[in-house]
Amino acid sequence: MICPHCGKAERVHRSHSRGPVERVIKTVTPYKVYRCHDCNWRGWLIPGTHGAQPSLQSYKMAVIVFITGILIGLLIAAYFSWGNPGGQPPP
Repeated sequence: MICPHCGKAERVHRSHSRGPVERVIKTVTPYKVYRCHDCNWRGWLIPGTHGAQPSLQSYKMAVIVFITGILIGLLIAAYFSWGNPGGQPPP
C-alpha cells in the first residue's frame, strides 16, 4: 500500500478499530482502517487499491443503511410481540 498522505510505500499497515462505529463500518463496507508508520496518517482505504483515498460519503451511507435496517427489524419485532397480546395469530 502507498500512503495517500506522504506517498511512501511499505510502511502502511492495517490498524485496529477504535470503538463500535469503526467496527460496524469495516464490517458492512469494503473499507478498512490503515496507518502509515512514517507520517502517522490513519484513515480508510479499500484493500488492494494501492492508496487511493476512498470517499467518506460511501461508508457513511453504509452505516445509515445498516442502522435503518436494525431499526426496521426492531419495529417489526415490537409489532409482533406487543401488538398481539397472547402471541395468537390474527383471525
